[in-house]
Amino acid sequence: MFFTKKIVSTILLAATLSAAPALVSAAGKIENPTTEEVIYAIETTVKNAEAALSAINSGADKDVILGFLRDTKQIAKEIEVTRLGPNKMKASSQMKKARFAVRRDEMDKAKKYIETGVKHYHTLRKRFYSF
Repeated sequence: MFFTKKIVSTILLAATLSAAPALVSAAGKIENPTTEEVIYAIETTVKNAEAALSAINSGADKDVILGFLRDTKQIAKEIEVTRLGPNKMKASSQMKKARFAVRRDEMDKAKKYIETGVKHYHTLRKRFYSF
């Protein structure tokens, strides 16, 4: 009986460990993006961030600004380059703060956060093209 328990537990452990990598896959992520896909994601993200900045400078409606910030967030998720991670995280953090500030109608704070986020996205773009 003792020997049978060892065999069954070993088989069960092996089956569990071999099935885990299949379950742990990032949903919605591009596994190996091409250079063109990364360039498109970076340029579109910068364009949307700049559009959000110009919208807040022109005094646009809250929903319009939130739309640009939402688009920026979604497209920034497609930037999958390891060396750009810190810049992407800094910019995304600033844009998140800006979204919360816009929702609370604190447009001065939101403008500051968006300006900082746009600077980080420009740094990200410059760093990508420098390699």
